Amino acid sequence: MNMKYIGIMLLLVFLVVISIIYYNTMLKKENGIKNALSSLDVMFKRRNDLIGNLVSVVKGYMKYESKTLERLISARLNYNNIKDAFAISDSISNDIKSVLALGESYPELKANEQFLSLQNALVEAEDLISAGRRTYNAHVTNFNNFISFFPNLIFAKLFNFHKYALFNINEELKKGRIYYENEK
Repeated sequence: MNMKYIGIMLLLVFLVVISIIYYNTMLKKENGIKNALSSLDVMFKRRNDLIGNLVSVVKGYMKYESKTLERLISARLNYNNIKDAFAISDSISNDIKSVLALGESYPELKANEQFLSLQNALVEAEDLISAGRRTYNAHVTNFNNFISFFPNLIFAKLFNFHKYALFNINEELKKGRIYYENEK
């Protein structure tokens, strides 16, 4: 065989091996994102179940705070998929905090064991969601950075990998956070 053909064959084998390595790496990173997203979905569903229980317990005590309760019920009923949860997550968290703060205004509610148990479970659920958001965003940032750098971007386009969006806080909270950070 001619050395020219051997060189071309080696180059082709090298390109195939490199392509396989890049594809598998991108697929592994993308699967990390999907796993984090699936975990978040489970956490949101758990929070929704807890909200239903909380609403049942608090209903009898809430006379004047019915708008907050209605927003929670509506958010719980309108949950269809993870995208819905992303869109309304911050407002639900704020409404949950408002309902949990009612325990201070209603001593008999504060003494209710079921309310206290739900309060602890919701605080834990919110903490898990916060951690899940950080995990998801870390996976997304890692993946987006990987497919943005040369030569990875060539393989990303070749294999049709696209950037993922970060799970961001809503604009009102973001404005408050930016204001707070500028105060430092």
